[in-house]
Amino acid sequence: MERGIRERASGWAPIAFFGLLFIGLAVFFLIAHPLYLFDTDDWWYAGQARSAIPIWGIHNPTRVLPEILMPFATDLAVYLLFPLTGDYVGSVAILYGLLLAACITGYFAFWYALLRTRLGEQNRSLLFTALAVLVHFWMLNTQKTGNLHAFSANDVTCVFYYVIPSLLASSLVLWLFVREKTLCVRNVGRDALLIVAIYLAVFSNLFQSAIVACYALEKVISHGIHCPRSQRSRLLQEDWAYWLILVLFVLSMVYEKNGNRAHQIEAAGSGLQIKQTARHLLGMLPTVNKVYLATSMAVLIVAAGCALLSGTEAEARGHLCAMRAFFFCLLCVGSFVFLLCAKVGAGYIAHTRVLFGAIFYYNVMVMLSLAYLTRRFPRLLLFLPLALVLLFNEAVSDDRNFAEYNVNNYPARVCRAITNDVIRQVQEADAAGGDVAQVCVPAYGGSNWPFGLYGKRYMPHTMYKHGLTSKRMVIDLIPDREMNDRYGL
Repeated sequence: MERGIRERASGWAPIAFFGLLFIGLAVFFLIAHPLYLFDTDDWWYAGQARSAIPIWGIHNPTRVLPEILMPFATDLAVYLLFPLTGDYVGSVAILYGLLLAACITGYFAFWYALLRTRLGEQNRSLLFTALAVLVHFWMLNTQKTGNLHAFSANDVTCVFYYVIPSLLASSLVLWLFVREKTLCVRNVGRDALLIVAIYLAVFSNLFQSAIVACYALEKVISHGIHCPRSQRSRLLQEDWAYWLILVLFVLSMVYEKNGNRAHQIEAAGSGLQIKQTARHLLGMLPTVNKVYLATSMAVLIVAAGCALLSGTEAEARGHLCAMRAFFFCLLCVGSFVFLLCAKVGAGYIAHTRVLFGAIFYYNVMVMLSLAYLTRRFPRLLLFLPLALVLLFNEAVSDDRNFAEYNVNNYPARVCRAITNDVIRQVQEADAAGGDVAQVCVPAYGGSNWPFGLYGKRYMPHTMYKHGLTSKRMVIDLIPDREMNDRYGL
């Protein structure tokens, strides 16, 4: 009876862990750092739906996942929450926050599956998963204010365009790694869902689809090298998922190369900005926590040394094989992202959302190395609870805070107030019976980003679609320094 109680309690442990993780993340994204609509791109993509298939020649030919998910999530908020709260901005932020919390929770569920294959024991795997969670929030925590974390983004649009696709692609890699031996076994339901996941992961964003494409490339190469010639004819059938990923990835690059954005970049004639990209990348290095960098590299070196000294031991061979595979992926995705940034804009590489693939593969190597060391030296587990306490304190210390989800790092309440002010101005013009709204926005000069003047083409559609106005208004955005003074910008 006592054994049965322990088994039932053990079965509830993962549910309790991920339930608490979701609640913690929901508090983070709903209260501490809410996702408020703010800049012109947020207004644009919150209401602009697109076809779920790649479209030749448009600005973003293959960004299917973000451009169907963001307007869909916004519509859900408008139809489910807005009638209850009467607060448009708040309702959308609630839905966005819950969605991102759910995506990150799912991502770490795949981390748990990975660690369970290496550690075996459930509670130990949960502790390591908790460590992985804290590392994602601590590894870039280096200053008093405006710290980054692995899921940071410059605005709400970037959450859908970069963060969520990164989570999907990385989760897919973890699943493929865990299920590699059973992938060739046909299962219609599983394979159908896998095809959907591959389709959305690849047709999302080149920076993010490279995460799963590099892993597929490594598997195709390693299987081709180690497979006897007499059995290579079966590889295409057994590795169908990897080949599908690679074919769709090449197709997405062809579409993007012939898209409107690519034509604009070609017309600018800037070429490959290798030196500028390298400078931006070096400028990103100070944001990496030096303690984490030193500790993680020590873990990698010691684990590799122990595995090499163990000779033919099966567990050591398995660890070295996994390290070779993920190190290849790290180099591959890092090189691809570097060259892509050098082509489309050197400054992109200074953002964690763009470097997520490299961050992901590096963290996988570190966590697998630490898991291997604890298997070799079980007494190391005695220090794991203490490490969790210390990391939790460092990650959520009152002396430090994380950057907000807007490009200027304004306090979230300021962003909400400005967005509500913009809505109020448009609604007052609509209520007065006019067709044109003169909307004052903060002034920044130039194109006036983040309130780009081109937003007058998209804001009327989103506001009308979501019931904020009775008709599709004509909106003129007027940069006004008084707005800056009013909100302390």
